[in-house]
Amino acid sequence: MKTYLFFTLFYSLSAFDFPEEARKYVDHNVDPCDDFYRHACRLGGPSYVPLQIINELLKESHVNESSKEFPEIENIAINGFHAFTESLGDFAPEIFKNLCESGQDTLPFLADLELLITRSLLKEKTNEKCVGSSCLTHFAKDPDCNRVEKYLAELIDKDIPVSPSLTYVQEAIHSIHVMDMLLKQHNNHSLENMKTFFMELKDVAIELIMATPWARNHNVSELIAEVVNHIDVTNPMNATRASLAKKLTDCNNLYTECKQNFANVTSPFISEYCLFQATVKTANETVIITEEESERITVGASTTYPHIRIGEMWYQIFINTQSRSAKLGSPGFTIAHELSHSIIKSFTFDILPYFSQEAKDCIQEQYISSCKEFDEGDCEINEQHFEENGADVLAMQIVWKLFERQYIEREKRIIEISGSEGLKQLFYLTATNLCSGKKSVFYSSDPHAPNNVRINALVNHPAFEMAFQCSPDSRMMKSKTKQCSVYGEHAPQNRRRFFPEK
Repeated sequence: MKTYLFFTLFYSLSAFDFPEEARKYVDHNVDPCDDFYRHACRLGGPSYVPLQIINELLKESHVNESSKEFPEIENIAINGFHAFTESLGDFAPEIFKNLCESGQDTLPFLADLELLITRSLLKEKTNEKCVGSSCLTHFAKDPDCNRVEKYLAELIDKDIPVSPSLTYVQEAIHSIHVMDMLLKQHNNHSLENMKTFFMELKDVAIELIMATPWARNHNVSELIAEVVNHIDVTNPMNATRASLAKKLTDCNNLYTECKQNFANVTSPFISEYCLFQATVKTANETVIITEEESERITVGASTTYPHIRIGEMWYQIFINTQSRSAKLGSPGFTIAHELSHSIIKSFTFDILPYFSQEAKDCIQEQYISSCKEFDEGDCEINEQHFEENGADVLAMQIVWKLFERQYIEREKRIIEISGSEGLKQLFYLTATNLCSGKKSVFYSSDPHAPNNVRINALVNHPAFEMAFQCSPDSRMMKSKTKQCSVYGEHAPQNRRRFFPEK
């Protein structure tokens, strides 16, 4: 059984301001103009700072563990069994003998038992009811109870454990309660704010598209804008909660049915048997949530057009970040990055067959430059990194446009934005999105450039120099190449279809 350990990280969130917590990981011994990533994200810190910040603020649990949504198995999860053993072989033969000697029909029990043994031995999903010696229903015709009991005792491996069933139910029910506690913080106001925030990001992306010379010159502006119009953002925790609740409801029903079917069995282990039976059966009827899936719904951000799925952590950051500038950095940059994936052409069968080769070359040149300057471990930038690199560059254009707009609305001049704390905060929080205390190294299987390269490459946008006012001979500014614009009025005049070499 897969466990749900990831969710146990989440307890009761006290009120806090995420940007203030992120400041704790700034290294003031590193000049932001020398290496901004290592200034905003100190080496030797946590392996993933955003999650570390959330976890540090999740104090003693106040999770309601007695909602009684799954009353029978929830009671077991809280109180355990009256009698408990580790292996199926410790009690299954005894249950059979009890049924047989009391004159009850043993066929239903043997049918269930052969299914449990088969699935446990094969350790994979199967539609086979039994295989080989695990086929047992014919023993229902044997009148010698002792003979069948002895056979079952020899057959059933002592290594078929039943204790994981209880652990699974306890952790799964706890996960349900923790998710409920977190989702309760998504009041209508905060969810509406998040929806409005996402719509602003979309609107800016469309504005940039409509102002793009190469898109306009080739009459594809409206086509690309329509791609953006269809994109939505969802929190997979809602769907995961529903899926897990369905699994536990099925488990509870199967357990209750089993207890009713064997109400006349005097074995003290019948409750444990029925829970084992219920969890094994539901494991094949409902998709098991793996640790990878658990991570995706908590810290992940991904795009499968037309859906952007962002994990619960990003909702918590949004809810617990007061400054709009900080919100644009996190989670704004992350969401804008995912939004950008749908309109950055990288492969032959992408949604869009259009992109600017000039913009692509410009972006790759900047990332190669940042890679050379800030190499922390075999840094390399190649063709497979382009889509992620392009999504970063466009995401920065989008959040900057919104940042600039908020200052214009306040009748601030561009000169007043320069060096402002708000602008710096946007970059600090963007860096926090990718902050790891470990060295950023190149992995050939990862489509992303190393984290430090991704953040330091943002020097390409003029807002960085505006924020930190670095001298031309600083490492950050020396690594800067020609300014790149994916979309917008400063994007290239022409586009060319391109298909990366295979």
